[in-house]
Amino acid sequence: MGFELRDYQDKIVHDTRSMLREGHRSVVLVSPTGSGKGVLLPFIAHGLVKNGKRVLIMAHRQNLVDQLEKAVSQFGVAFSRIRGNQRVRYNCMIGMTQSVVSRLNKIPAPDYILTDEGHHGTSPTNPNTPNTCLLYTSPSP
Repeated sequence: MGFELRDYQDKIVHDTRSMLREGHRSVVLVSPTGSGKGVLLPFIAHGLVKNGKRVLIMAHRQNLVDQLEKAVSQFGVAFSRIRGNQRVRYNCMIGMTQSVVSRLNKIPAPDYILTDEGHHGTSPTNPNTPNTCLLYTSPSP
């Protein structure tokens, strides 16, 4: 992969993985604007997909989805876009929150949902799927 996290990013990933291993089903990853949260989600997704997990990554704005798709590609993770009638072919799925919610019953159930800008997570359009671990990023607690 050839990508190295900064020390503080490595600590965030380590702490996040520890919380998930301890059984926490919902984790909020808080880090300031410009600290690389948009890289952390694809990095974490890469590890999960590599271990056979199904991952759904979503954001509430198209420009964020575009950034996530680019970053996931840079980590070498094949992904399916959740939009229109496109078929899901990979264990990593990426889409806008609104598109994902309207297609939840048409896509495979994810093991993990990673949401960029999770402080928008109180929206009634966010999915609530049982047996799924949730990871949100946010610039503020």
